[in-house]
Amino acid sequence: MQDTCRGEEQMIRVSMWVAVLLLAGGAGTACAGVNCWVERVGDLNFGAVSYRTPTDAWAAVNYGCQVPWEATGAVYHIRFCHFLMADAAMPGVAPRRLRHWDGSQMAWDVYHDAARTLLTGPPGGVWPVESWTLDGASNARVTGSRILYGQVPAGQGSLSNGTYESHFNGGRLRWYWTKGSTPAPSEAACRSGSGGEGGGEVGYFLNVQAQSQSPCLIRSVTPLDFGVHVRRLVSPADGVSRIDVSCPLAVAWRMTLDNGQHGAGGARRMVNARGDALGYGLWQDAARTVPWDGNGPGVNGTGQGLSGVSTVSVYGRVPVQQAVSPGEYSDTVTVTLTY
Repeated sequence: MQDTCRGEEQMIRVSMWVAVLLLAGGAGTACAGVNCWVERVGDLNFGAVSYRTPTDAWAAVNYGCQVPWEATGAVYHIRFCHFLMADAAMPGVAPRRLRHWDGSQMAWDVYHDAARTLLTGPPGGVWPVESWTLDGASNARVTGSRILYGQVPAGQGSLSNGTYESHFNGGRLRWYWTKGSTPAPSEAACRSGSGGEGGGEVGYFLNVQAQSQSPCLIRSVTPLDFGVHVRRLVSPADGVSRIDVSCPLAVAWRMTLDNGQHGAGGARRMVNARGDALGYGLWQDAARTVPWDGNGPGVNGTGQGLSGVSTVSVYGRVPVQQAVSPGEYSDTVTVTLTY
């Protein structure tokens, strides 16, 4: 009986002790500071980027904070700072880099203003700090969001076509808090990693993707001019045209020429206003031994990047011919670039 009573007595004492702790907790002040977290981060997807103009995209970072219970009803003042570290796999800020599977890199960066003038970087650097404040009542849950404004600059001419990516744990949301009549910690304190009555920091992953699908371009074609001749061609008349081509890096291309607007039976001809014809030929080499056959394979090449140019020469010749009527003779040849 005594052992049973001792057991009951011990159980009663434990129960009373727990009750005392609960009462003490209910009557005291807040037992913890403001706790914040990142709820969701959108992907920063640029889609197909342009060589000629900047390409913009944005992503939202949603966050939340739990304000502790405060017996006096004091309001908590929370100072936030938002940073974006460099990708450890692709170091650098201003610009940052996305990577293609073949090793080529695409420049990009992220800002905290829609005009894309305030670059978001790591703490302690030369970049402007994205900082703001929120107030939270006792035991309240406060939420908010920040926008990452991304941009891929124009004029990146050495890109391979395909997908460029970066996946890194670079986002940092830092906060410090005060309560009651004490103002929120300063931006400088938040940036330096101190201030207020307490604070913390949480990180997040950011996924960034872009597509380079630039076309090949025929940048220029110079006219093929055989000059001025009197009545009859007693010697061949030669001329050269140059065609400048730009293609994305490593993209294979092929150029062909047709037989011209006035071609007949596989032969090229120029005509004047009266319809009189003057035959001519086109070759791929200066010695004029490899003809540009309207049905032939043409000339093959490989892209040097959109900032580079490949030049294809077209060597023309009007052979010695019988006398023809005076006038200006011309033809239009279609250049086809396949890639």
